[in-house]
Amino acid sequence: MNGKKLLGRIIYVVGGVLPHGSYQQFPLSQAVRRLSAKLLFDKCGEGINLGRKCRLSNHISIGDRSGIGDGGYVSGTLVIGNNVMIAPQCVFLGLNHAFDELTLEHLGAVSKPIIISDNVWIGYGAKILAGVTIGEYAIVGAGAVVTKDVEPYSVVGGVPARLIKNRGSR
Repeated sequence: MNGKKLLGRIIYVVGGVLPHGSYQQFPLSQAVRRLSAKLLFDKCGEGINLGRKCRLSNHISIGDRSGIGDGGYVSGTLVIGNNVMIAPQCVFLGLNHAFDELTLEHLGAVSKPIIISDNVWIGYGAKILAGVTIGEYAIVGAGAVVTKDVEPYSVVGGVPARLIKNRGSR
């Protein structure tokens, strides 16, 4: 971890416990968390929202006006587009065990990036697994476990996540 990311992580530890709310309600809290994101993330857009008490990897890119809700968890690489709303307690597991070996002593790790396209809404407590791409304007329902790519304009939910309906293209 380089010095800039380390400083970002230290600032987030402080900002991660400050009150949560809109920028108008708690401007200092939001400003501290945004500063930490600009230092910690590989790419950080304008007007982002970073919730409290998140556990974040060192490989996150986030677009303009996007946010990660309180208590989010990110392992591995996560790329978030513009105008993405991620509810609290969502999990992004970009790292996994390599399960080709039968014995536990030889298990390695596999990393596959998770891509969240523009204008996506991810509901409370959803879990997105390694290598998944969520298409633009898609909605992931609360509590869903997404194991496969989600097509643009789709609404998915359940365990594992399945297509509920198509929102139609614009």
